[in-house]
Amino acid sequence: MKEKTKKCFCIPIFETLRKKHIKMMKKKKIGKTQVCLLHSLPVIILILVIFYFFKGQFIIALVNGKPIFRQTLIKELERQAGQKALEAIITKTLIIQKAKTQNIQISEEEINQEVKKIEESLTSQGQDLNELLKQQGMTQENLKEELRVQKIVEKIATKDIQITEDEVASFISERKDFYPEDQNPEELNQQVKNQLMEQKTGEAVQIWITTLMKEANISYWSKTYKTPIN
Repeated sequence: MKEKTKKCFCIPIFETLRKKHIKMMKKKKIGKTQVCLLHSLPVIILILVIFYFFKGQFIIALVNGKPIFRQTLIKELERQAGQKALEAIITKTLIIQKAKTQNIQISEEEINQEVKKIEESLTSQGQDLNELLKQQGMTQENLKEELRVQKIVEKIATKDIQITEDEVASFISERKDFYPEDQNPEELNQQVKNQLMEQKTGEAVQIWITTLMKEANISYWSKTYKTPIN
C-alpha cells in the first residue's frame, strides 16, 4: 500500500471560512469594500499566525507591555559600534586581498598548531578554550579565521625583521638590573630576542596596516561610518 501523504489543512479551512462569510454577506447585500476585506481574510489570518510563531524575530523584549523591536536594537548597535565594526571588516578584506595578490597561503596545520598553543596555555591556567569562546560569542571556526588573518599579516609585515646580537646585548645592558645575576646567558639571550621580535612585529604590523588603508580605494556610501585615515 502506498503511504498517504499528509496535507496541511490550514489554507483549505481559511478558504472555507471565506466562502461562508461571502455567501452570508451577499445575502445581506454588502458593498465592494467589504467583499475585498473578506477576500483578504485568509491572508490576514495567515500573517497573524506567522507573526505569533516567529514573534521572536521581530520583538526581542517587552518592557511593561511595551515591545522592543529587533530593528531598534540593530540601529542602536550600529550607532554604538558600527564604525569600529566596519573598520575591522574593511581591514580584514584588504588583508585577504593582499594575500591573494602575493599568493600567501596559511595551511590548516599552521592554524591548528596555533589553536593547540592557545589551548595548552589556557589549560595551564585552569581555563577552557571553548568556554571562553562561548562567553565571547565565538566558535573555534571564528577563532581559526582570526588566526588565519593574523598569520597573513605576520608573514607579509614581518618578513624583513631581523634581531641582531648587538641589539640583544644593548637591550640587556640597558636593563641589567632587572635580570637575575645567576640567569643562564643563553636563556636570557633567547628571552630578549623574543621580546624584541614581539616589539618589532607589533610596530611593523601597525605601519603595514596603516599604509594598506591609505593606499586602498575605499568608498563610504554612508557618512555615518566614514572615518578619516591618519
